[in-house]
Amino acid sequence: AAALSGFVRRRFGDAAPPSAAAPTAPSLRSLLPVGPVKARLFRLAARTAGGAAATAADLEEFREVLAELEARNPTPRAASSALLDGEWDQCFTNNPAGGVVWSDGRTARRKLLGPPPSPLAALPLTGRVTQLVDLSVGEYRQRVQSRALGLRAELRAAVAPTEDGEAWEVAFRSFT
Repeated sequence: AAALSGFVRRRFGDAAPPSAAAPTAPSLRSLLPVGPVKARLFRLAARTAGGAAATAADLEEFREVLAELEARNPTPRAASSALLDGEWDQCFTNNPAGGVVWSDGRTARRKLLGPPPSPLAALPLTGRVTQLVDLSVGEYRQRVQSRALGLRAELRAAVAPTEDGEAWEVAFRSFT
């Protein structure tokens, strides 16, 4: 089943480094173009303000489209692939406490909250949401950075692929 916690888009286009994994025979579905499926996800993210205004029907539609995108993924053991490494813009989350205030389907802005108790929560500051993945060191970071005052909040976690390589085991480390 497709998880909705965060749909992201690689920051510098959709290009990714070549995979070190051995080639495998792709499924017929994985040979279908993904462009139209991604475009549908971006439209859904924009229409729902990055998930902030998503209805139950919108969330179900996201699940269906994500399942279709996953089915077209030709990468074996995707959660352990070097293709995930890089900086990604988050454009959707189904976390109602996430503080998303805007999304155009390509990027999103969140309210800067900071670790509790935080004086940031009282300020009307928002920031761009990016996710940084480096599987070579088992690190995931989610960053919200505001141009105003140069403030930044960051969640750090240790990640390791599950045995089947299709998901991550996550251990949250810090929130600053």
